[in-house]
Amino acid sequence: MLGSTQASIDQTAGIFLRGKIPVSNTIEVFSKLGYVSTEIGVTDTVGAATTDYDFSQEGIAFGVGITWLLRGNTGVRFDYTRYNYNVEDVVEVNADGLSIALYHRF
Repeated sequence: MLGSTQASIDQTAGIFLRGKIPVSNTIEVFSKLGYVSTEIGVTDTVGAATTDYDFSQEGIAFGVGITWLLRGNTGVRFDYTRYNYNVEDVVEVNADGLSIALYHRF
């Protein structure tokens, strides 16, 4: 019988440096570079046997985005981030993230 593997990202935290360039009074583009730590859960199932693994990976992340100030101090941020992990110096894992955020500056 064939088995199956399921993986989930349980938590990701990171710290980034971000550089921005204003395009207009309401739009700016940015790039970012940072270091992230991710907790991953994996479940392997073969027949009736199930094995769970939990591990952490750390790596470099980088990305680009655009910020659009809508009105006053409220705006929208669109962001793409690429995460690079080297799993026990054997396998390189890359993950891509997209985000849309509504923000308010105080």
